[in-house]
Amino acid sequence: MTATIDLVTYSDADLVRSFYYQLVDGTPINLTGYSLRMMVRKHADDPTAEFECSTINGRIWFNDAAAGAFTLQIPLAVLSRLTPGTYDQSLIATSPIYSPNVIPLRKDIWRGSLEHSAGPTRWQAGTQ
Repeated sequence: MTATIDLVTYSDADLVRSFYYQLVDGTPINLTGYSLRMMVRKHADDPTAEFECSTINGRIWFNDAAAGAFTLQIPLAVLSRLTPGTYDQSLIATSPIYSPNVIPLRKDIWRGSLEHSAGPTRWQAGTQ
């Protein structure tokens, strides 16, 4: 069963969250060799994603793949440009390819919303 994860973000801060992919009883699900990809769209059927986070672009990384532990980061550079509102998002895992004749398995890790709001703090270019 796919989990529902609703994320809340603000235009003045990075979002960094760590997760464990596990069974209901707490047994970890091994993600060794998998890649993860999350896309955010205003509506799920929109042709263009607002942004993407993945193990390919470095916005998702494994803390301990064998234990199902990973971290998601949506950087301020992305969130400061995103229009406030509610978006659809999902995280999909793609299995490792062990043979050129095998189509990789893609499975839902989660689906949900991303609620984005304007944050009151403003950053000048080049400041920390």
